[in-house]
Amino acid sequence: LAPHSPIARFFAKAEKMNPEEAGRALADASDLHEASEHAARSEKAQTKTPGRDDKVDGHFVVFVEVDGRVVELDGCMGFPIDHGATSAAGLLQDAARVIQTEFMARAPGDPNFSVMALAPASGAGSSGGARPPGGGADPAYEGQVDSLVAMGFPREQALEALQRAAGDADVAVGILCGGGE
Repeated sequence: LAPHSPIARFFAKAEKMNPEEAGRALADASDLHEASEHAARSEKAQTKTPGRDDKVDGHFVVFVEVDGRVVELDGCMGFPIDHGATSAAGLLQDAARVIQTEFMARAPGDPNFSVMALAPASGAGSSGGARPPGGGADPAYEGQVDSLVAMGFPREQALEALQRAAGDADVAVGILCGGGE
């Protein structure tokens, strides 16, 4: 993040807030809302709508825990897909396993593949994985390493990828998936 950007200022302010306070602060963050609106109005932010007859390959899926099972909801399938046992605490890791073994394995290096996890911060209910012996990740990358571990990547590989990517988490994911650097 740029040091004095609206989002950096918000994160610095919200760092010590509880979720309710942070939510209210976000609702009141007019400089952040203005920056968002400005970016959204930019021509660079606009996506060309595909034509009626264009082949569209991209779509979204979501993984949820239902009765102790990893369930994939994919609007193109028309029915839920059961990927096996899980728990609320293990859903993120189990979903990452499914993504790695069933999605990424089908199309290695495919640049048209993205993953986003909406999960609690490490230490707020997620296991975050074991720390390597003799310390931990570079403190500058600790949060990013924890996020990559939560996606299912081994801690040592996540740290190495972040170091190779000079701290850019998106590039690190590409390296970990075999499509970067």
